[in-house]
Amino acid sequence: MGVEETVRSRAPRPLLSRTDEARLGARHREVLDGLENLFMENGFVSFTIADLAKEIGCSRRTLYELAPSKDQLVLIVLDRRLHRMGRAALGSIVPTAPLLDQVRQYSKIVRKLWISVLPEKLVTLAKLNCDELGQLGLQRRQ
Repeated sequence: MGVEETVRSRAPRPLLSRTDEARLGARHREVLDGLENLFMENGFVSFTIADLAKEIGCSRRTLYELAPSKDQLVLIVLDRRLHRMGRAALGSIVPTAPLLDQVRQYSKIVRKLWISVLPEKLVTLAKLNCDELGQLGLQRRQ
């Protein structure tokens, strides 16, 4: 069994499975994409559900159809992005390649994907205050 099969068989399940996402209408997927862009540009801490709905141009009901709370909505959006990145990395692996080459290729793609979002991630983290960073498990350097 190659790395891809092993990883796929033991990979964490996304909060919004591919099947569940496929069942969503185009508008719901559009809203999730809009939320992802909004979170990457502006963070998510200071927004209320009403603020998010206004920014995205949808109703609060549409957001509550996606998740029961703002916290769950944030988790779904971020989890969706991370799983897409992981699937892209897995898709780059040649299953017949030696194990070490598979691991190297996976790592290379993951690095590229993280570097592509790093500036946005720094902006997002910069907008959080110290208490919020502590809640994320990040420590401020003294």
